[in-house]
Amino acid sequence: MISKKEIIEAHNRIEKYIHRTPIMSPEYINNHLSCNIYFKCENFQKVGAFKSRGAINADDAYMSMIENKIIPSNNPTTLADILLTSSGKSTFPIIKEYIERIFTCKEKTIVDAMKIILERMKIIIEPSSSTALAIIMENKDYFKNKKIGIILSGGNIDLNIYFDSFTN
Repeated sequence: MISKKEIIEAHNRIEKYIHRTPIMSPEYINNHLSCNIYFKCENFQKVGAFKSRGAINADDAYMSMIENKIIPSNNPTTLADILLTSSGKSTFPIIKEYIERIFTCKEKTIVDAMKIILERMKIIIEPSSSTALAIIMENKDYFKNKKIGIILSGGNIDLNIYFDSFTN
């Protein structure tokens, strides 16, 4: 277990390389989804993301939990390409022990979540970052009246493709 002292020491080591990023809680999104969402805007970092985070493919993890064994990713196709990593020997036992539920969402809802964040918060994020909001959008009853933190990132978006979509 990492101690508070170690966290403070790590922060002190990287402090000069990072920005202090805001937390936003848009009233429209909160009212629309009947919960309180706090977006930590790590997409405002110099590199566009909170890089020390890890990610797993939700479908792989979801199926692995159901089958109680590792189900590897077989050429998944998703907008949220940072989430393509399969569960492995190191991560799966942690998931089994500490995670009680895994949610998945539709690709269209990922795009809808990106649009809502752009329209209401005026910021561009990468598809993998919008999956958390997409999951809340598809499971409103589960998240109703809850306080939720979402870390936003935006460093993994191809702006040429993004802007080309307006002309096609």
